[in-house]
Amino acid sequence: MAVQAGVPVVPVALKNSDVLMGKGTGEAWPGTIDMVMLPPVDTSWVKSDDDLAALARQVQNSIMRELGIEKLSARHVKATGPQNRT
Repeated sequence: MAVQAGVPVVPVALKNSDVLMGKGTGEAWPGTIDMVMLPPVDTSWVKSDDDLAALARQVQNSIMRELGIEKLSARHVKATGPQNRT
């Protein structure tokens, strides 16, 4: 959407959400979640799907740096929807 609108992406990092929200449980515990708005990322150079993928990596990397994450863990996505119908 940002690319189509010709505006920058503003990455947002949520700190402590992993501690206060029970992953996959639907539970939440009292505490403070800090929201850090990072510097805007220019999108004017995005012209192709490869550029869009590079933009996504750039935004993700800036959020990871803010959160002190060096590497993402593997995602285990449970497939649902029409592709599973037989």
